[in-house]
Amino acid sequence: MIIGHELGHIKAGHLNLRWLNAPALFIPFLGSALSRAREYTCDRYGRLAAGDRDGAELGLIVLAAGGRLAREVNREEFQQQGGEISGFWMSFANLLASHPPLTKRVAALQDFDI
Repeated sequence: MIIGHELGHIKAGHLNLRWLNAPALFIPFLGSALSRAREYTCDRYGRLAAGDRDGAELGLIVLAAGGRLAREVNREEFQQQGGEISGFWMSFANLLASHPPLTKRVAALQDFDI
């Protein structure tokens, strides 16, 4: 999953002509929105590389919980946790973040089928 995700950045052209995206870095929220969209795209590449949704989800959960605890994480609870985190400051922080929360990334994989 993780290697497929990173190769997805190359395949999707995220590293090509990066200087064209430089203006987005100076427009509030635009650069981070572009970055988050790219992460969702590359998660789909990772899903394809993993071969199944279970492996792809596990790859993201390893990032959240670590390799030793990842298999013990209740995935349904993990995804629901993303919906429970709300409020103005959390929403504002998510708008500025370069990566979507892992809970939302795992949930987005549920909607992606090959």
